[in-house]
Amino acid sequence: MHKPSLPIILILFFIFQFCQPKQNINYDKNIAFKMFSRAVEQYHAVNYEDALDYINQAIKANGRIAGYYELKGDIQTKQGKLKAAIVDYDKAKSLRSFYPEVFLKSAKNYFRLQEYDHAIRNYKKAFVQEPQQISILLNLAECNLQLTELNLAMNILKEYIMHCEKQSKLAERFYYVLFAKIKFEQELFEDVISSMVLARQNGPLNRNEGLFYVRALIQENELENAYRLATIDLKNELKAAEIHFIRGLYYYHLNNFKDAKNQLELSIANNTIVFEAYETLSNIYKQENDFDRAQEVLKQGEKYRSFRFINYGLSYK
Repeated sequence: MHKPSLPIILILFFIFQFCQPKQNINYDKNIAFKMFSRAVEQYHAVNYEDALDYINQAIKANGRIAGYYELKGDIQTKQGKLKAAIVDYDKAKSLRSFYPEVFLKSAKNYFRLQEYDHAIRNYKKAFVQEPQQISILLNLAECNLQLTELNLAMNILKEYIMHCEKQSKLAERFYYVLFAKIKFEQELFEDVISSMVLARQNGPLNRNEGLFYVRALIQENELENAYRLATIDLKNELKAAEIHFIRGLYYYHLNNFKDAKNQLELSIANNTIVFEAYETLSNIYKQENDFDRAQEVLKQGEKYRSFRFINYGLSYK
């Protein structure tokens, strides 16, 4: 029988060595799960650095588990590393195609980063995978509101209500808040007030909601309601600069320019980011023929001109 020559043996050896699928020498399911369990424990104990170290070890031992990358994304989100978290969420999605909860997590991080187009894409994918989770439509409406796509945002809210009716569900509180914000942007302040009354019936107002609600009340000349809401009901929610601003507007609408000036100056001294505070105080200075101070204070507040009132006090936590 003819024996293979040495060159043929060498060729076969190299083929066997280098053409076989590469194995992960660190691949160990047991170690990976052990590290993952420790990461979960540290995550719930709010020890995020330790949790991150453990989950990295889990991924090193077994990088094929989508849930490991999801947890890593969760840890980095808690650390404020939103972009890094999105990378991990993307890896998780690449390992598991049906993953609505991770699409939602990516969307929320994109929203916090004010990358609303990316947020919309992820919310849409989550909704396709979980069409019964109709609250996703509220998130989509909020993204379009931030993009000033007001008609589109309103149409999404209408779609949300249709789904509520089909499922015999009551609208969530957030629906009324979003409806009010859209109407605020459209300067339909009566609608803002009526919608916020319904929102308030379903839970207390937070800082953001209180601010634009109070501002709508002032616009509709419901001054006493606005004053009481800002200085009593929301006293613990609003910052000093914001309360001074509301008081300033209150007095300004009562033509009490002396007290209005005092309150608006206090608001600005407390570093308000409400451009209207600077603008209103500038108008008072003009009425006093103090044109230099009027110009100076307007210039001081110019950097806040583009801020939208519906976002004052908005928390991304």
